[in-house]
Amino acid sequence: MGFSEAQSEGKPVTNDYLDTKLFLIKEQLTLEIEKTRSDTIKWDAGLLIAQGVLIATFVKLFSLF
Repeated sequence: MGFSEAQSEGKPVTNDYLDTKLFLIKEQLTLEIEKTRSDTIKWDAGLLIAQGVLIATFVKLFSLF
C-alpha cells in the first residue's frame, strides 16, 4: 500500500498556506456580506418609496368620493 505517484510528488501543505487561504476566503466572504447588506438597504428604501406612493395614491383616490 503506499502513496500513489501523484501523492508522492505533491507538495506538503504548510500552516502559512492554510492561513493565507483562510484569510482570502474570509475577505471574499466579508465583501459578499457588505454587498448583500448594501443591496438589502437599497431594496428596503425602494419598498418604502413604493409604499408611500401607494398610500398617497389611495388618499388622493378616496378623497374624490
